[in-house]
Amino acid sequence: MSMRLAFLTVGPCPYYHDFCELLGRTTDLTVIYERRFLGNRDESWAGVETAGYQAVWLNGMLVGDEMAFCPGILRYLRNNRFDLVILHDYLSPTGMLASLYMRAYHIPFAIHADGGVKKEREKVCIRLLKNFFASKACAYFSSGRVTDEYFTYYGADVHKIYRYPFTSVHADKILAEPLSGQEKRKLREELGLGKQIRDGRLVLYVGSIIYRKGVDLLLRCAKRVGERAEILIVGGEATTKMKQWIRRHGITNVTFRGFEPPEQIRKYMRCADLFVFPTRYDIWGLVINEAMAAGLPVVTTDRCVAGMELVEDGKNGLVVHANDVDALTEGVLKMLHLGQQEQAEIGRNNLGKIRTYSLEHMAQVYESQLRELVKNFKGNDKA
Repeated sequence: MSMRLAFLTVGPCPYYHDFCELLGRTTDLTVIYERRFLGNRDESWAGVETAGYQAVWLNGMLVGDEMAFCPGILRYLRNNRFDLVILHDYLSPTGMLASLYMRAYHIPFAIHADGGVKKEREKVCIRLLKNFFASKACAYFSSGRVTDEYFTYYGADVHKIYRYPFTSVHADKILAEPLSGQEKRKLREELGLGKQIRDGRLVLYVGSIIYRKGVDLLLRCAKRVGERAEILIVGGEATTKMKQWIRRHGITNVTFRGFEPPEQIRKYMRCADLFVFPTRYDIWGLVINEAMAAGLPVVTTDRCVAGMELVEDGKNGLVVHANDVDALTEGVLKMLHLGQQEQAEIGRNNLGKIRTYSLEHMAQVYESQLRELVKNFKGNDKA
C-alpha cells in the first residue's frame, strides 16, 4: 500500500534529515519546512536538496530562533492531498494554523513529539492553549512513557498514542564492544589531549554552554572531584564568568573544547570513561543516545527525558536530582569508583539497549505504525 505523507517541521536539522531520508525510501514523503535555517543550529551539514524525500520550503515571517508564521501552508494543504499530515511542532504559529485548517476540513493529522514534560505549574491560558491544539489529533507519536504522560495531560486519548524509539544514531555508529583502556588512550592522543587527560580518568560533557544545560553545576562538581578525574567540556568556550570562577577557585581539572563536528564528537565519547549531562531541563537529550552508542556509563538528571527513559540506575548509569551539586558529585564518584569489569558491563548494557534505538529501527517502527494508521483511516472511510 502506497502512503502519501507530509511532515511539517520548523527547519532542517541533521537527525531529522537522516530519519526522513530513511522513511522516504518506503513511503511517498514530503517534508514541509517553515524556514531554511534555525537560528541556534549550525547549517554547514545541510544537504536536504538531495535527500530521499521531497522538500518543500515555505515563505513567511520568522518568529524567534526556531519558528515562523507561514500562511502559505493553507494553500499547500488545499492543493495537495495526503493520507496523513504529521505536525512536528504543533505549537509553532504555522503548526497551529495548519491544525485549525485540517480540523475544519477533516484532514487527518498526527502530532509528533521528540519528548515532553507536563508542566503542572503554568499559566492557565498556556495550558488551555496546549490542550486545545493537542487534544484533536487523530494520532500521537511519542518517544516514551514521559511523553505519553505529556500528551494525556494535555488532552490526548491514550489509545491513540504510538511509541517510537527516538534517536540520532545510525546502526553502524554503535560500537560492538566498549573500547579497551589502550584503545581509549590512543584516541586521546589522536585528539591532541594533554598528558594529564590521556593518563587520567576522563569525564565528558557535550553540549551548549548555557545555564539550562547545567555546565555551572558540572564546574562545581569538578572542584569537589579534584584530582580523581579530568573534566572535558565539548561544545563551546567557557564564558567570562566561568573563567573567573575557575581561576578564583584554583580549578585545574577542567578543559574546554569548542564546537566539534559529529565524527570528532564520537571520538571524544569513545575515549572517555564517563558521560555526564547535568541538564536542568531537556525534553529529550540526544547526547545520551550518542554516549550510550559509545559504550559510556551515563550520569544525568531527572529533568532529562532521555535519562528517564533510557538510564536504569546501577545497570547503565545513574539519574540524579537536577540542580543538586551534592547528588551530581556523588553520582560521578560512584561511577568512577567502579572496577574495570563493572564499568565494562555497564558499557555493554548501554550498547545492548541503544541497538534498539538506531535511526534505521526508528524509521522501521514509524513506518509500521503509519501503515496501521492509514489502513484504519481508509477502512473507516469505506465503512
